[in-house]
Amino acid sequence: MDITALKESGLTDGEIKTYLALLELGSSTVGPILERSGITRSIIYRILEKLSKKGLVSYITKEKTKYYQASQPDKLLDYIDSREKELQKNKKQVEKLIPELILKQSMAKKSEASLYEGFKGLMTAYDKRYEKLKKGDE
Repeated sequence: MDITALKESGLTDGEIKTYLALLELGSSTVGPILERSGITRSIIYRILEKLSKKGLVSYITKEKTKYYQASQPDKLLDYIDSREKELQKNKKQVEKLIPELILKQSMAKKSEASLYEGFKGLMTAYDKRYEKLKKGDE
């Protein structure tokens, strides 16, 4: 199974392994989850708590023992939608900060040379070059 889409949606490797193990196991205690996922005991509880906060895992307590269960897979879409809303909100906050950040940058000491790497670096270098051109220059 290709899990790159799950990684790109914001889940860590441990969260993915744990969620997939729970999908296969159904309702389970921590022991079988550890065996199926390959996650260490020291972090499994943190992972389960994070998945619970993301709405992807729930649990019930029977006779002082917690039984964890994965939510329906379509809850992943709900999680992605909520992340998207958070990112949009964060984008608006960053857009408000841009003028202050530009001011800080303009007050900073300029270096005499810049080094750009990769394709995006090349694109940035060309953008900087075009910014220096005056109207009508080639």
